[in-house]
Amino acid sequence: MTIEGLVLFDAQYDQKIVIHRGISPFDSINFAKGLMNDIRLIFFRPDGQFIESGISDNGAYVCRYKNNDSRIIDVITNHDNTWEIRKYNKDFSLMRSVKAYPPGQESSLSQKMIPGKLELTAHGSQRYALILELIKADTD
Repeated sequence: MTIEGLVLFDAQYDQKIVIHRGISPFDSINFAKGLMNDIRLIFFRPDGQFIESGISDNGAYVCRYKNNDSRIIDVITNHDNTWEIRKYNKDFSLMRSVKAYPPGQESSLSQKMIPGKLELTAHGSQRYALILELIKADTD
């Protein structure tokens, strides 16, 4: 949705993708599938099996998952209250990365669990970035 309230893309996913509205170039099934995969990467537990965990050279905690397509997903928590998700291709080239930043200092303790900003970056030949900023969080 644009700032003016124009809906550019509206879809539903329930075992299949149904596009209710799409204004070009947001009207293709490939766009919808890619968007659903990005949403799943950002907001849901990684697909696949947990295979290992450890601590990186900079002291961040890393949990690694491997999905059925042999793709690797790393979930990384940093000491500065940020976290990252990195999704790698079969050849271990970076496909997607998500970075989450904590909300501002004025947030309540319960709201500090919700990121104030999320940055998704698609790497490779068709690069793009999506930045989501939290406007309001209700804990009720």
